Amino acid sequence: MDASTRHLQAGDTLCVTGASGYVGTHVVIAALEAGLKVRGTVRDPNNDAKCDHLWRLADELGARDRLELVAADLLMPGSFDEALKGCDGLAHVAAVARFSAKDRQREIVDPSVEGVSNVYKSAAKAGTVRAVAHTSSVAAIVRYADGRKGHVFTEQDWNTESQIPDDVYGYAKAAAERAAWAFTEALDEDKRWRLCTINPAIVIGPTYTRAHCRTSPQIIRDLMRGSFPACPPIFFGFVDARDVAWAHVRTLMDPQATGRFILCDEHGWMLDIANHLRRLYPGKTFPKGRLPKLVMLLAGIFDKRIELKLIRRILGNEVRYDSSRSRDVLGVKYRPFDDSLRETVDTMVQGGWAQLR
Repeated sequence: MDASTRHLQAGDTLCVTGASGYVGTHVVIAALEAGLKVRGTVRDPNNDAKCDHLWRLADELGARDRLELVAADLLMPGSFDEALKGCDGLAHVAAVARFSAKDRQREIVDPSVEGVSNVYKSAAKAGTVRAVAHTSSVAAIVRYADGRKGHVFTEQDWNTESQIPDDVYGYAKAAAERAAWAFTEALDEDKRWRLCTINPAIVIGPTYTRAHCRTSPQIIRDLMRGSFPACPPIFFGFVDARDVAWAHVRTLMDPQATGRFILCDEHGWMLDIANHLRRLYPGKTFPKGRLPKLVMLLAGIFDKRIELKLIRRILGNEVRYDSSRSRDVLGVKYRPFDDSLRETVDTMVQGGWAQLR
């Protein structure tokens, strides 16, 4: 495939997997705004609760005629054949989002890797896909032991630390991204699409369904609800979902974009986030003070969903990411963090999915 043609332009068709999900919804919006036709995959396009917001958003953009929703199952081989037929590009956003299971290899790791294989095989079968944006995560990059030593993570880093027993999510994210690169590199050169991966930190910003609030914005919802008596000493990187979505579309439409891109603009302790919220919403209640490490370690002992080894790695660990490549290569202009926080909170409140106290 001629390198000069391995990009999309307005009028081309983009397949977005996991279109009704939190990041997927924002990618659909960004793609429609860029003039692309979107074929979004969902488990059931007739499920109004999961899909109505996509049609409403398309109507607001005057782009209903450029949106199509089709059924596909991430874990069913051949399920994406019809979805990808005739598509010029692919944004593979759908993922297995589970942090624990009885059989972690079979229920989390295998589906994560098999999902990549199933989608990419269908893309190769279509024979028309020129560019792919793959949604990964900083979880595929971070090594907490190095973070504690002050290492700032870049796209050159890979998570070689996480293992199935202690951090199956990080392990699965790294395995899935490696599978994406391996599949692409194994294609014959004349059939090989241009692949970019987007590795976002914690994604916040406008939510459109109750289910969206149970993904990464849940951290903000927990602070709103008072789920913590005080703030655990956990350090986060944050990015707005709209910036993540814009980066996906930009990599697809820019023929010079290659490789991995960390998406992260703001870093801060959970207490910092609570203080931001307190300033944005005076008179409302948010956690004050830090939760002692010992309390969190005891929580790991008594809550089987929380891996004690992972908690030990995270607590008090100021892990930072260098996102300069996203600015320099893609031209990402990150939204102000306060705007992202405010719109996360306001959309959850307006939707009736959370309340300020």
